[in-house]
This record gives sequence, structure tokens and C-alpha cells, in this order.
Amino acid sequence: NSGSIFSSKPHMHITSAQTTTASTSTPPLIGTNTFHSFSRVVDMEFHGRPVSLEPDGIFTRAHSFASPAFGERLRWECDGIFGSDLMLVNARKELIARFDASNFAWSKVGKLHIVNGGISGEALDEIVVSGCGMLEHERRRKKNSSSSSGGAVAGVAA
Repeated sequence: NSGSIFSSKPHMHITSAQTTTASTSTPPLIGTNTFHSFSRVVDMEFHGRPVSLEPDGIFTRAHSFASPAFGERLRWECDGIFGSDLMLVNARKELIARFDASNFAWSKVGKLHIVNGGISGEALDEIVVSGCGMLEHERRRKKNSSSSSGGAVAGVAA
């Protein structure tokens, strides 16, 4: 797909917070997210492994992906019809992580809460990369829906 108008280079690069060493000038890449103009699928990459964050249906905002680290399908769900909060759940509907949006704050977007404090390594990386991908997907969706309304309700806050 390289070079096609329907695909593009990753829009989001997530790197480790580790400091650089003398042998490397950049922190290690954890993952990437690539967004597409004509698709609701977000192409992710975790430590070089491609994974798709796919919509669960036509009329739902929920997206899921096959998690290499957890060994099962995980799902990002929006909290409520118009809610900006996101929840990451497994197939048993157990809460893994939650993103609480700060809709009225000027200095922050929100907070990511990991439910089980024992999650680390590649599992934690997947939560962060997929969560950032879902947040950006939702931001683009809201931007597109408000711009396509022709300005009729563009000034109304949800």
C-alpha cells in the first residue's frame, strides 16, 4: 500500500520515556498509529508487530484489537452515547484501563488509569499505544462531524 492515496506513514510515534544512551540518540520506539481518510480502522504497530484497531460495527464507536501481550481480543468502548471517556475491557468485560477526559480543562486532555497496577512491559505499551490511537481517532471523528455539519451546530458543546 505504500504510495497509495489511501495509506500513509504513521501519524503518531510513541517512544519510551527512557533516557537516551551514548549509543542511541533517540529513545526506543514502542509503537505507532496510522489513520486513514476513508477508513475507521487504525493501523497500529507494537514493537514492530502490526495490529489493527477495528470498529466493532457500523453504528458503534467501540474498536477492538487482537492483543499479542494479553493473548486475547481487547476492546476500547466509549462511556455513554456522547461521552469522551474511554474504557479498555477484555472479552469477559473486565476493566483493564480507563481514560477520563478533561473536557473543560485548558492544560490537559485527561488521565489514563491502569486498573491492575501489576501491568507492565509490552502489555502496558499496548494499552498506551492503542489508547492514544483511540483518542486520536475519536478527536478526528468529532472534528469531521462538526465540520461536515456546515456550521449549524458547530458552536454547541456536547
